[in-house]
Amino acid sequence: MKMLLSAFALLSISSAAYAEEIVTELPPIIVTGVIWDSELQQTTASVTVLDSERLKYSGTQHFSDLINTIPNMSWSATSSRPRYIQIRGIGENSQFEGETPDSSVRFLVDDLDFTGLGTIGNLFDTQQVEVLRGPQAGAFGVNAAGGVVKIVTNDPTSYWTGQSEGSLGNDSLLAGGFAIGGPLLENDPEQMTFRFSLYQLQQDGFRDNKFLDKNDTNERDEFNTRLKLRWVANEDWQWDATLFYADTNNGYDEWTLNNTRFDTFSDYLGRDEQESFATSLRGNWSGLNKVEVTTITSYTDTDSLNSFDGDWTDADSVPIGWSSFLSTDRKRQRWSEEIRFDSIDKEDAYDFIDRWTAGIYFEDFEEDTAYNEDLDQFILDEEEMVTTTVDRLVMHEPFLYHGISNTTSPFTGGLAGGSGAPGGNYSIVGSGGVAPAPYVAGQTTATPGVASVPGAAASTSGAALPPGLSSIAQQAGVS
Repeated sequence: MKMLLSAFALLSISSAAYAEEIVTELPPIIVTGVIWDSELQQTTASVTVLDSERLKYSGTQHFSDLINTIPNMSWSATSSRPRYIQIRGIGENSQFEGETPDSSVRFLVDDLDFTGLGTIGNLFDTQQVEVLRGPQAGAFGVNAAGGVVKIVTNDPTSYWTGQSEGSLGNDSLLAGGFAIGGPLLENDPEQMTFRFSLYQLQQDGFRDNKFLDKNDTNERDEFNTRLKLRWVANEDWQWDATLFYADTNNGYDEWTLNNTRFDTFSDYLGRDEQESFATSLRGNWSGLNKVEVTTITSYTDTDSLNSFDGDWTDADSVPIGWSSFLSTDRKRQRWSEEIRFDSIDKEDAYDFIDRWTAGIYFEDFEEDTAYNEDLDQFILDEEEMVTTTVDRLVMHEPFLYHGISNTTSPFTGGLAGGSGAPGGNYSIVGSGGVAPAPYVAGQTTATPGVASVPGAAASTSGAALPPGLSSIAQQAGVS
């Protein structure tokens, strides 16, 4: 009996010792998207944080691979990658100005602001992804009424480190990247450090365009590179600089009228392109008594193109009664400067105040947008004009976008015309704005240099085109 008790006691002691050996303390997860860097457990906001381990083992390559797994988050399917993001239903819905509040969901890569430009959300060499739901007025004011998405990339280190990865897959997927970082000064590895990463992805896409007989109309060609430098000037000053460049040349041919899954029938090729250059400089000074000063200067410059076949089919084989093509060419520049004063003490910083922040933020934002400005590329050639007089015209007022075409029946909500070329009426259709009242447009005219439609009337009748449309129509040969 004594031997049995001794054996049981020895087994219990061994088990307890083994349990103590395998216990490890996990490092705290720090949320950086709030006004103060805080541990996840102490953050009052509703936050989702995905660390590097989860990103690595899930095979995630882009933020678009995560967005459907994050609670209360959605995005508008108007591009090859998520550009316009909503959190709890608040956010930009599309490329049309004024449709929804701009900048209501902030999209950040470190200190670089890419709001409305989520195409560049590559996750290679990323430390973590943070999603903060709800207004973040303390850190971003009215610019983050819906929330914040922040991609935090790996920082420079005082020791040499790096990583590389490669991917092969279906639909000619070929992707790869490498990253390296370490000290620039041998005698003082802490003083000057860097981190450099580069990533390239190419893929034909998994959709086949049956009308154009192409299998790469939804292709992806994405290039991302980033350089981060850290200079610890002295015990009080630290400077962090970032240079960023991304070039995305994707196709956009996603939809069909009857949901044919992987087969599309668009007769005009859509594109989703974005070229971005960005840089930032962050300085931290702790030379004052119990106060830390932070300055952040950021600049982004982006050219983007989003276009697609608005009817998602070819007008010859599917008599839907209208045809359209929408192209949005946008140039955006954003410059910002932030100066902050933060209490170093996190508790009892000033009498009854535990912690405080004071500062100023300035932003200069310029954006130029063109909708289908180059009419020549949207005018069908003479052979194709047998069924369409003039296609894809644009007018900025009162519509954002318009198209003119011969139709068998006017498009609901458009401007119905009278009798014209073979096929019946023609109509003006639009989206993104409120159509003016219907008018009698009369008959179409066969105009040299635009189209020669057999049987078309030689003159027009009825009321004139609405103000602003006649000049555009004349450019295309329609009166």
